[in-house]
Amino acid sequence: MTAIVPAIWQIAIVSFTVLALSANYRVAGIAPWLGKGSIVRNLSNTLFPYFVWFALLGLAFLIWFYDLIGWPMEGSWTVLIFAQLVTTVACMIMGALFFFLTCDAARAMSFAGAFTAPSFAFMGITFPATDMGPLAVFWRELLPISHYIEVQVSQASYGVHAAQSLAHLVPLIGYIIPLALTVMLIKKHLAKEFSA
Repeated sequence: MTAIVPAIWQIAIVSFTVLALSANYRVAGIAPWLGKGSIVRNLSNTLFPYFVWFALLGLAFLIWFYDLIGWPMEGSWTVLIFAQLVTTVACMIMGALFFFLTCDAARAMSFAGAFTAPSFAFMGITFPATDMGPLAVFWRELLPISHYIEVQVSQASYGVHAAQSLAHLVPLIGYIIPLALTVMLIKKHLAKEFSA
């Protein structure tokens, strides 16, 4: 249960990010929406309310697991919440990348589904990551939730030191690359619209 719910949470974040961006694109158009000022700032302003909502959902399942149900929590809530915030940002970056690849919600949802569908299987909870094939390990490394679940397990089950736990999030720095690609795609769509 403590792995299934985060896996669903990741799917929801990526999918709802796609839907939120699609709604803004449909209502405002890309030039009035993202064409003035900083693209990253405009995109962040659009997505921030959703970020808050996703973060609250993450906090809700932690409270459900470790307070309401009363499962043991050996580590730090602060570390887990920080890990959730970083994971949320990474998932939203992927949702934005998928949407701006085509600016088509249906195609973006297909990309999002293909990306997040193996979340639970590739987490390494029900099947050890050390026994996975190279492709599965590669895909696992791409999924933000795989890194988050390492923090959750190390904190909730073992109460390891915060620095040791948070080291599992270091690979998420790599999500700067899809963020940069997203900005490039937005610039491409803006240039196409301005030239039309």
